[in-house]
Amino acid sequence: SNAALEQFAYVASHDLQEPLRTMSNYAQLLNKRYKGKFDEDGDRFLGFIVDASQRMSTLIQDLLEYARAATEEERPASVSLDEDLEAALTHLTQAVEESSATITHDPMPTIEVDRGQMVRLFQNLIGNALKYRKPDEAPKIHVSAEQTHRDWLITIQDNGIGFDPQYASSIFAPFKRLH
Repeated sequence: SNAALEQFAYVASHDLQEPLRTMSNYAQLLNKRYKGKFDEDGDRFLGFIVDASQRMSTLIQDLLEYARAATEEERPASVSLDEDLEAALTHLTQAVEESSATITHDPMPTIEVDRGQMVRLFQNLIGNALKYRKPDEAPKIHVSAEQTHRDWLITIQDNGIGFDPQYASSIFAPFKRLH
């Protein structure tokens, strides 16, 4: 069942990208050429189309990312999580700057993990902390690592809006959103 879902996600994300790209390009072209030439409702409707196509593109990219992460073979390697964290922060530079976030971290261990998966994990969790922040407060995010016996516990703490603990088991499921 999971393998079929992963395959479906991968195929759907690839097959949906081209028609969406065409629709999005033409919507943006219409918006560029004709914005202000429609009545107020026409301009607003065109804006809805442009925004919706951009949101759908993001969803398809997320679906593809999920399919890739779920179907990749494990490639463990001895890596410094400091490097993975820095790579994730590089991807988030614009969001960090726009939100005036302060991100700190303790020294990270060198452990055997899949580098791509760790970068994505850091990027997704820190990205969520930036996205779900309090509107009147700059995000403060801290990443720490603690060794417990043979394992490492990596913690990402933030001053964001939080979530009700009753949703803790489902909140990080793919494409799950709490409103």
